[in-house]
Amino acid sequence: RVAPDTQIPDVAMEDLQRQVVEATRTWGEDLVDGARAEYGEEASSRLLASWGNAFPEAYKEDFQARVGVADLRHIEGLDDAGELRLNLYHAPGSPAGERRLKLYRRGALSLTAILPIFTDMGLEVTDERPYELDAVDGSTVHIYDFGLRAGSEEAWTRGTDGARQRFHEAFSAIWSGQAESDGFNALVLSAGLDWRQVVILRAVAKYQRQ
Repeated sequence: RVAPDTQIPDVAMEDLQRQVVEATRTWGEDLVDGARAEYGEEASSRLLASWGNAFPEAYKEDFQARVGVADLRHIEGLDDAGELRLNLYHAPGSPAGERRLKLYRRGALSLTAILPIFTDMGLEVTDERPYELDAVDGSTVHIYDFGLRAGSEEAWTRGTDGARQRFHEAFSAIWSGQAESDGFNALVLSAGLDWRQVVILRAVAKYQRQ
């Protein structure tokens, strides 16, 4: 309804039709179209047969279908229940000093095992969102989406090889037992060191204490 004597502008019928179509599409339809565009007809059919109906409603409320398409690639890359895949990203509109980290794993993950790693890397966990995906074959994948805040905005851009890669490699090394989890790991972001350089500094510090 409009007020009397209001001049109604001309309507672009093509734009209006497009908006109506988009408004009536479901999240699942967008997932199907996105998967076909990303993986092709054959591969997307196989993926969607297993995982098309696995995404919970909470996930659909938090992420668009195109994000689900990207997450399917990480899910398909999981080999066994102990493997952990990571995806560090900057959410649109969030402060420069904050990032989000998605962890993908077959089977549940103990937060008591994972949170100290963030603390030792000099990060504050602002929130955590868990999602459980149940495939048709009965397998289950968990996605944990953590909000992370660094001590400074520069922490995520420091270093020549990119903080994202260094963070992924350091976290994986700690999780697999290749590196210890202690306060030295904060140097990965605060000083732009990779995890192997941190291992050397840790060894030197231990030697000096002897």
